[in-house]
Amino acid sequence: MGQGIRLEGDSDIMLEPGWLYLVDYIFLATPEPQGYMQIVPRINRSLRGLYSFFAPAGTERNASASGSFTTNEAAVSEARLSFHLT
Repeated sequence: MGQGIRLEGDSDIMLEPGWLYLVDYIFLATPEPQGYMQIVPRINRSLRGLYSFFAPAGTERNASASGSFTTNEAAVSEARLSFHLT
């Protein structure tokens, strides 16, 4: 993590105010056979479906998903970023 970004607890990333952030993420998972996974970023405890990603799993059950988005949620005050996985 760069300056102004810190981990709070096991899953919350705190973004220092006054910046525009580019967020890149990669998830690897083993969902149920023929299942799927969906990753939805949560900023300030609000789900952001616009930045979500959906990935199907094949017969091998492995799935990966990556995404990237830019946010100005921390322009004025600190923002809390986490990810919701289903």
